[in-house]
Amino acid sequence: MTQIVNSLTSKLEVGAPMASLYLLQQPDHYTSHKFISFYWTSYVNEIKKVWNTDNMMDTEED
Repeated sequence: MTQIVNSLTSKLEVGAPMASLYLLQQPDHYTSHKFISFYWTSYVNEIKKVWNTDNMMDTEED
């Protein structure tokens, strides 16, 4: 039983920096960039339009 408890508690350990961030209610990540949203589906749809017209031209030439 002791081994089970020890193995479970070792997985719950939090380092000092993470504990202090939690107690100070600070974010747990750092970044030097501000990211913007990129909508991948609109990009893929535009590429598909071009790809489909190229394929149509190839079949017409055959």
